[in-house]
This record gives sequence, C-alpha cells and structure tokens, in this order.
Amino acid sequence: MLASALGVLSILALLFIAIRRVWWWYWGIDRAIAALEDIAESLRTLPTVRSYDVQTKRPPAKAA
Repeated sequence: MLASALGVLSILALLFIAIRRVWWWYWGIDRAIAALEDIAESLRTLPTVRSYDVQTKRPPAKAA
C-alpha cells in the first residue's frame, strides 16, 4: 500500500514538474516577444533609424 502511494506521488510530482516547465516556456516566449517589440518601438525613435526609414521609404511602425 505504501509503495503504491509513493509511486502515485512520484508520478504526480514528475507530472507537475513537466507541466510547470512547459507553462514557463510558453509564457516566456510571450514575454520575449513583447520585450522585442518594445525594443523595436524604442529604436524607431532614434534619429538614425528614422532617417534610414525615410531613405528606404519604409512604412512607419505599427501603433500598439
């Protein structure tokens, strides 16, 4: 009885750890994308980037 309870507990612990890693990975990607979009938006305010955009006739950055 004790061995089966420990087995179930071990399986639940491993399942929890696996789900936790996937959860953190998934939301970590969203945070990374948001951070990169913020960086791109802030770089667009630099004079050098603005003049490059004008020279290459790039469309303005999308508003969030």
